[in-house]
Amino acid sequence: MNTINCPNCGSQDTTWKYGNDFYCYMCKKTFNFNGDNLKGKKINKNEPTKGYTYMNLESDSKFGKINKRKIITIIVSILLLFVIIWVKNSDIPINENSQRSSVSYPVSNNVSSSNNGNNSESTNAPDNIEAYVISQNFVKDNIVSPSTADFTIEPINVKCIGNKFMVVSYLDAQNSYGAKIREKYMCYLIYNGGIWSNVSNWTLMSLRIGDDIAYINKNKTEQEIAKDIDYLRTQ
Repeated sequence: MNTINCPNCGSQDTTWKYGNDFYCYMCKKTFNFNGDNLKGKKINKNEPTKGYTYMNLESDSKFGKINKRKIITIIVSILLLFVIIWVKNSDIPINENSQRSSVSYPVSNNVSSSNNGNNSESTNAPDNIEAYVISQNFVKDNIVSPSTADFTIEPINVKCIGNKFMVVSYLDAQNSYGAKIREKYMCYLIYNGGIWSNVSNWTLMSLRIGDDIAYINKNKTEQEIAKDIDYLRTQ
């Protein structure tokens, strides 16, 4: 392979650039070679010799701009990709499932609570939400598939007179055929005192799920229970 000499300084420390263009590492200039060996000839910068075109590497802006343009395009494309991914992941649609509570409330027969060593729950009457939580426990005890039960975050309505509560809300659970359906339920329960989260401190009087009566307390007649419910509804 013949050595390509730089026509400006005569150095052989040259390399191919692109096309017929070569670059000299000694004088840091780009020159053109079309096959004529002009070693030793001097180049007039204003009138280039045949086969050579005098170009200053610093003024050869076309080559530099192409590289910069490619780099900028790649960087911008990567940034846009990250932005699109971030926007797509942060755009979470709001649907009916997001309005439901999928967390089971901590209700058991052995739940206790303390505040600086004192059980505040034993002296304070439960509120409507706490009665709603207890009603969910009674509902699960009277359906086919309690593990599939989902309840709304808040009840439809809660009525309270003294220690008597009437809770009305919705329930989503699987029926005996395995289909998950929504039912409206009405739960009449009485708080007997003590820690509200202890189910044994409550008495279930009646429970209606959909059109069916799921439970009736035998300590009262149906007429007495219906009278209590009608009284709670008027409050």
